[in-house]
Amino acid sequence: MLRTVSPRWFTETTRAQRHVHDLATRIRVPLLVFYGDQDEVADHAVSQKWYERYSGADKTLRILASTRHEALHDVTAAQITQETTQWILQRSS
Repeated sequence: MLRTVSPRWFTETTRAQRHVHDLATRIRVPLLVFYGDQDEVADHAVSQKWYERYSGADKTLRILASTRHEALHDVTAAQITQETTQWILQRSS
């Protein structure tokens, strides 16, 4: 687990996030977004705004109750894994 953050890491991460946000209106592949409603790291409003800007026809948003930032390491991990697997299988058949 990352315990400290360098200025370079912050700068590069911020740049990458801006780039992905800017691409939201041009990406067309199926999209699955999930985040925990108890996440204190990521800003829910930013995730919601990006999801709304995404212009692809096939998009799914899941807000996970009682789940924090690392949802795959939280109590909902098995549920997320199962839902993600089903989501992928539905689109690959």
